[in-house]
Amino acid sequence: MNTPNKDLLLEELVKLIQKVDPNQKIVKIAGVQPVPLAVKEEYFNIIWSGPNRLMKVAQVLQRPLKERIDYHGIGRNLLLVQEIAPGDIPYADKDIAEFAAVVSSSFGGFPIIDTKIKRVVFPTFDIRRAFPVYYSETYIRRYPYFDRAKERVAIALAISEDAEIFKLLDYASHVGPNPWITGSTIFSRNDLADSLGLLESNQLVGATVVMHPIRYSNIRKWAGGTELDIVTFNVITETGRVGTLLGLNLLVSTKCDPNAVYICTTADKLGRIMVRKDVETKVMDHALRGAYFVVGWVNEGFGIHNSYGIYRIEYAGRTKGVSPIYNPIPQSYIFNPSM
Repeated sequence: MNTPNKDLLLEELVKLIQKVDPNQKIVKIAGVQPVPLAVKEEYFNIIWSGPNRLMKVAQVLQRPLKERIDYHGIGRNLLLVQEIAPGDIPYADKDIAEFAAVVSSSFGGFPIIDTKIKRVVFPTFDIRRAFPVYYSETYIRRYPYFDRAKERVAIALAISEDAEIFKLLDYASHVGPNPWITGSTIFSRNDLADSLGLLESNQLVGATVVMHPIRYSNIRKWAGGTELDIVTFNVITETGRVGTLLGLNLLVSTKCDPNAVYICTTADKLGRIMVRKDVETKVMDHALRGAYFVVGWVNEGFGIHNSYGIYRIEYAGRTKGVSPIYNPIPQSYIFNPSM
């Protein structure tokens, strides 16, 4: 046991023993604090003297078999994230009261559209997501089930944030002064060049392109797919960012409208995410349902204060293989306070 990796192993054992020892409080799983060495040794002895011995040590290092790569949010790359102190009013003053601002009124609600205003208020609200961990699963699963539950909650929160931001992009492109650009059937170089020219004529710089993977597939067909480095292809579903083109960050999300491409200016010139309380995870015991619930929540507000800084390229008709009606929030992740 006198190996350089002993401390790392014991840290994993701390997580494991909190899952299998009924005398430990489950709330500790939300975040493991530094544990004295004597306590670590005690935990290890419990595992070592129990059934299967190091079999459980091996299991805690396993990972589940996944059917797809986890979703990564891209919304925070589009708008400037600004933290506000408790009790502060989430607002920002505009330099020129000329173009419409669009802000989220509440989670899942219709955005608020303000025209010709000098001060933009970003209402903040809670976004909560929960994932159940049934008592029996902690004994059945061969991987750290609580850790995976926290990851699932984080994924659901990222999807929820992106759903609100994509909604703002859609509304801002409707109410803003910029005309839509109607594409033919595929996203072409001409569409990109036209939208950049219009954005730059507004004395703004193009920074990001937001699109569905179906539209990104159109780019691969340009000049036989030599426009982008194919080596970075896997990044598309791992981070949502697939590289740069003409100085623009290409952001891809499966939750974006498959029949639209958005060309946006820099985050500071486009909008804000006002974060009053960043992500926090809690674990609660629901004995009647025979499960613990891993709950994640955040309090924040979203808004686009400059609708002049976004162009929408519209592609009419149904995209092959993709439904035009999409639900960006998995129903199984929606938090029900009564459960």
